[in-house]
Amino acid sequence: MIDIHSHLLFDIDDGPKSLESSVNMLEAAAKDGITSIILTPHFLPGIAQRLKQRLEILRPEAENLNIKLFHGCEYDFSQLHKQEELITLGVKGRFVLIDFCLTPINPITINSLYNWQEKAYKIILAHPERLFSKSDLPALKDLAEADVYFQLNAGSFMGDYGHRVQKFARILLANDLCHFIASDAHSTKNYAGQMLTCQKFLKEEFFDENPQKMLDGKL
Repeated sequence: MIDIHSHLLFDIDDGPKSLESSVNMLEAAAKDGITSIILTPHFLPGIAQRLKQRLEILRPEAENLNIKLFHGCEYDFSQLHKQEELITLGVKGRFVLIDFCLTPINPITINSLYNWQEKAYKIILAHPERLFSKSDLPALKDLAEADVYFQLNAGSFMGDYGHRVQKFARILLANDLCHFIASDAHSTKNYAGQMLTCQKFLKEEFFDENPQKMLDGKL
């Protein structure tokens, strides 16, 4: 399995505070059968250099567990207008992970995403099941038709965020508004079988095929 959304990197934003804690998360991920992880700390000014430094420290630990690490970032939509370029997921593609937080979907937000698409970026919406509701379904379908991709959290299907989120995750899945399943891991708790369990009853393409194509720049 390939995990495209993880806050496993130590001493950055709300991820683990120590290298040891990051290694513990890697060990838990390995037990879940995860072979590649894209590190996606929340964007902060100056994060690119810190991301590179910590990734190189953690990479040997990951290799010992047969896990490949890739760089990435999770952007708050409200920060995008301040950026000239974005940190992508991996090195070959142009995919970026964007969290809408409490931002509503309206013509202004949609136009902003189009502007980034015109710069050849490909948008992945992070965990929409946690941010939106059934009333937003038409707007989310419009985004999908505009080539926006959707990443849902494994924990959402397991009820980790409550029944409402679990129900809406299933609705998004039924409406083909899911392209990736990821952990959104902040601790070992998020690598406690959620990905492994979800893989048993959701499409394999969400865990392996689509993430690999993304990393290869072929999606």
